[in-house]
Parts: sequence; C-alpha cells; structure tokens
Amino acid sequence: MSTKQIRKIERGNRITVVDETTGLSGEGDTYSDALVNLIEHLRASEKLRQQLSDIDELAEQAARIEDVAEEIDDIHETATLVSQLQDMESTARFIRLASETQERFEDEEIDKDVVDEAIEWARSE
Repeated sequence: MSTKQIRKIERGNRITVVDETTGLSGEGDTYSDALVNLIEHLRASEKLRQQLSDIDELAEQAARIEDVAEEIDDIHETATLVSQLQDMESTARFIRLASETQERFEDEEIDKDVVDEAIEWARSE
C-alpha cells in the first residue's frame, strides 16, 4: 500500500488516516497510532471477506446437498412406482392364472366338490 492511497486528516489532537482504495479509516493520537488502527481495520476487513467467502462456499455446498436430496427423493419415488408396478403385474398374473384355471374346470366340467377333495388329499400328503 503506497502513501498515495492514504489520506491524512488532522482534527485537533486526533489524526485520522483513510485508505482511499478501501474507504477504511483508522484514528489515533499520533500518525503511527492511526496507521496501526487502520491496519487493524484492514485485517478485520480481510477476515470478514474470508468469512463471507466461506459462507458463500457453504451455501453452494448446501445447494448441492439439496440437489442430491431431491435426486434421492426422485429415485425413491421411482423405486416405489417400480414396486407398485411389480405388485400389479403379480396380481394380474394371479388373476389370469385363476381365470385360466376356472375356465379349465368349466371346460372339463369339474365339480367344486372334486376340487375340495383334491385339496384335502394334497394337504394330507
């Protein structure tokens, strides 16, 4: 930082120095004290800039995490739909098999009592 960028203002016994580049200032009883105070303000300003940068980075990370969470929700929803579709396919196969069996019984004129007896026999074996 060159002295061309620092403006010195004297008010009574107090001296203020202003960094023309940043607009930050420091005060003191002497020029040295004012410069030390300005340096402290510049350091605090740089620390604040770093903290803001860190906060921006955290906000970006949070946004990425939120995107991943939405993708996980989409995957979960898709998995649920696939499971429901598989259940529906199983139910459809069962209904088709039951219908085919019923038709076969009707075509072959098999009595309900005969079916009941066959079930009893199968259970006993």
